[in-house]
Amino acid sequence: MSKGWRVASIVLLTALLVVGSGFGIYLMTRPAQVKIRLGLALQPASALVMIALERGFFEKRGLQPVVSSYPSGKRALREGLLTGQADVVTTADVPFVAAVLEQFPLVAVGSIYYAYNMNRIVARRDLGVNQVADLRGKRVGTQKYSAVHYFWHLFQQQHQLQAEEQQTRFYRAEQLVNKLQAGDIDAFSMREPYVSEAIRRMPDRIRVFSSPGTYLQSELVVVKRSYSRDSPEIMQRLMEALMDAERYSKRHPEKASEIVARALGISGANPMFLNPEVRFEVEFSQRLLESLSAQALWMRGGDSKGNGVYLMDAIDVSHLSLLDSEKVSIIW
Repeated sequence: MSKGWRVASIVLLTALLVVGSGFGIYLMTRPAQVKIRLGLALQPASALVMIALERGFFEKRGLQPVVSSYPSGKRALREGLLTGQADVVTTADVPFVAAVLEQFPLVAVGSIYYAYNMNRIVARRDLGVNQVADLRGKRVGTQKYSAVHYFWHLFQQQHQLQAEEQQTRFYRAEQLVNKLQAGDIDAFSMREPYVSEAIRRMPDRIRVFSSPGTYLQSELVVVKRSYSRDSPEIMQRLMEALMDAERYSKRHPEKASEIVARALGISGANPMFLNPEVRFEVEFSQRLLESLSAQALWMRGGDSKGNGVYLMDAIDVSHLSLLDSEKVSIIW
C-alpha cells in the first residue's frame, strides 16, 4: 500500500470513529421513547397538538404518540379519557368543569389556547332568521354542557333573548349541520369546521352571527389525577412538546395555519395564527381560573354553595411550573 493510500485510510478510519462516537453519544442521550395515548379533539383550539404531531415534537421529547380523534373536546373527554382509551385529551373548559362537578378524578395541567371570538350562531335565513331578534322562539341546536352551549347561554343574555322563549335542543357536534339542513332546527351554536360546512352546503340560505368578547374560551390539556401524579416525567415531556409547537407557531404563523387547516379539512386561506383575538400559548392564568368558576356557577344554576367540589383540586400546574414558572399566574 502506498504512503498516500495509508494516509487516506487513516483519515477515513478517524472520520468513521468520530461519526460513530457521535452517533453513540446521540443514542445514549436521546430520550427513551415512551408511548402516550392522545385523545385529539378535531377543532381549531387543538392546534398546538396538531402542530406537535406534524412536526415531530412529541418524538423529539421522547414520546411515541398514539392518536385517537374525536369530533369535539367533550367527546374526547367522555369517550377517550373517562373510558380509559386515552391518557391525555384536549377539551374546552366547559366539558372539563362539567366532569369535575360530577366528581370524576381529573386535573387540567395547562391551557393551550384562548379566544374571544371562537363560536358562532349559524341560522337558516329561509326559516325566518335574518337578525338576532329573529332567534326568539326558534329551535336552536347545540352540544350540551360544551363550550358552544355556554356561548349560547351568554349570547342569549347579551342580546336579551329570554331563555324560556327558546327551544334549545341538544345533539352531537357532527349532527348539527345535518339537522339544520333537514329543517329540524332553525339555528345552531357551534364552531369550525361545522360553520364552514353549513355554509358550503347551503351557501344562499345561511346567516352567521358572531359575538366578539362574549366568551373567553380556553382549551385545556386534561389527564386523570393519578396519571399526573404517577407520571411526572411524561407530563413534563408532554408540556415541552406543546411549548415547542407554541414557539413554532409564533415563528411560522402561515405554516402553522396550513398544518391546522389540513388537519381539519378547511380549504382556502386560514390565517388563524395571525388573528389577534386568538392566542395559542401554553399557560395557566388567573383569568382562566375565574372563567372556570363562572362556568361551575352556571352549571349549578347559580348556587354558589355547589356540591362540595373544590375546583382547585382539579388543577395541577406543577409540571408547567417546573418548566417555566412565568407561564403560571394563578392565586392559590
